[in-house]
Amino acid sequence: MAQNEETPKVMLALDTGGEGTKFIYANANNQIESAASCYMEPQMVKLPHSAIAQLQGNKISVALPENMCWIGVDREFYAVGYLACSRFQGSKCLSKSKVETAIYKALAAIWVIKRKLKLGAKFTLDVAVVLPPCELSDKSYFEEQLRQQAKQFITPDGEMSVDINKFLCFPEGAGTFLLYKGQSSAVQIHQEDIALVMLGYRNASVLVSRRGLLDIVASSELGMYQAINQIVKRSSNQSENRLVSAVAKAGWDVKQESLIELVKTTNPNRKSYELDLLTTAITESRLEYFFQLKTWLDEMIPKEANLIIFCGGTAEYLRQPLKKAFPERCLFHGGVKIPSQLDTGGLGCRLLDIYGVYTFLSQHSL
Repeated sequence: MAQNEETPKVMLALDTGGEGTKFIYANANNQIESAASCYMEPQMVKLPHSAIAQLQGNKISVALPENMCWIGVDREFYAVGYLACSRFQGSKCLSKSKVETAIYKALAAIWVIKRKLKLGAKFTLDVAVVLPPCELSDKSYFEEQLRQQAKQFITPDGEMSVDINKFLCFPEGAGTFLLYKGQSSAVQIHQEDIALVMLGYRNASVLVSRRGLLDIVASSELGMYQAINQIVKRSSNQSENRLVSAVAKAGWDVKQESLIELVKTTNPNRKSYELDLLTTAITESRLEYFFQLKTWLDEMIPKEANLIIFCGGTAEYLRQPLKKAFPERCLFHGGVKIPSQLDTGGLGCRLLDIYGVYTFLSQHSL
């Protein structure tokens, strides 16, 4: 790099959730219009060096970086995202804390950004991440480890060295609240109590804004995974990975045409039976899950909250029963929509939280 050439500066807003790693990034010019988004599957798997050597030996690849990502840290190697799930049967690591896997997924996102923005091996990064409220106590560890590991890690392009300039950490849901704040009158925010409920794949969290001061009330593992896990147990030879997208497509009304891809029999007479069995498994499992979730929400949402903002992908799936359960206080996703030019992957409301975080970062960056 020439002496008079500045080190590139990049902004990154990141969510390494159980349903996938979502991030928004841009060259640090503080222009929201220049931002782009990306999604990576949630799987991750540790690999021996021989597997990495084999991957590097394949010189013919036209895959996007998010689909061929691996990273090496302290002589340990990990496949992340699509590569992990398609070639190495990686898991979603839901039993581990989010922070435990988030560091590696953050490094993976950094390499993907390097490829997307056509950067060199060295640049400076401002990063904002979201964590479940129950894991915010680990944010200092996350920051320390990310700063340290980003300075030297291995990628398909060789060694990278990234300097973390600014590190911000928010509880899940805070980004949506920031977007809502930008849409609302100051009087409404400053004079009312507002509950914000983030419903994700693994976690459910309740935050409360008391006249504009955001506070964490509670967090639990009552995400959509609880329902999916029960469906797996009740259905015939179905996997979690295949069920998640099919159940989401089928919607609350359980449109059977969206479940046909899950039916494994080739016998026409049995196909209808398997579809009915799967529909019953979905209907009964999610009803049990919603009863558990509503009981918890009734306890955690303050009665004095005049408004409840539901956000996250699970909230969208549960829109019908949530509207029925909280008819007069219910608002979804803060009344905000993701700009269509930014949502290139069709993530919709699942991208909103980090969009809010990215907006905040871009206004306070560098």
